Amino acid sequence: MKVGATKFTFAVPMIPKKPHARNIRTAPRPQNSLPCLQESSKKTYCQLQVPPIPHKTFSITMRFSKSTEKITITKGVLSALCKKADNKTSVQSSISLNDYIGNVDGELTWGGRGFSHVAENVHITNGLLVAKLKNQAGKLVESTLDLNQHIQNTDGVLEVIPLDV
Repeated sequence: MKVGATKFTFAVPMIPKKPHARNIRTAPRPQNSLPCLQESSKKTYCQLQVPPIPHKTFSITMRFSKSTEKITITKGVLSALCKKADNKTSVQSSISLNDYIGNVDGELTWGGRGFSHVAENVHITNGLLVAKLKNQAGKLVESTLDLNQHIQNTDGVLEVIPLDV
């Protein structure tokens, strides 16, 4: 959609010719700064023409669990149907969590690697990654990791949330 220039009309108070108090100076209006028309002794009406704003595409980042459907995880790869920025269309997107999540003493930890190679009963519930992992004693323990803190949907693409955010 191409938008043309927009005109705005507004009233500008007149600057008195003689200041009411001493040491007050009035600055003259620059010539041809705005096309103005003096309609009365108290107001001047000016038109300002604003150029069109160029079309720019931008992305909207959405919370993982609130913007995805049909979430699955297989061999550490998270897949979901992700809403796009228009909030009407959805696209399939995937990301390997094995590149970001590991196992430290039976706990899912962000910043590790290869969690799915040692995990059992891996599933996603309400944005939480849930898995059973072995701790140092060799006992299988359940662990959870909130993916909303680490994964985002940017216009239909699952991405890792940068650490500097």
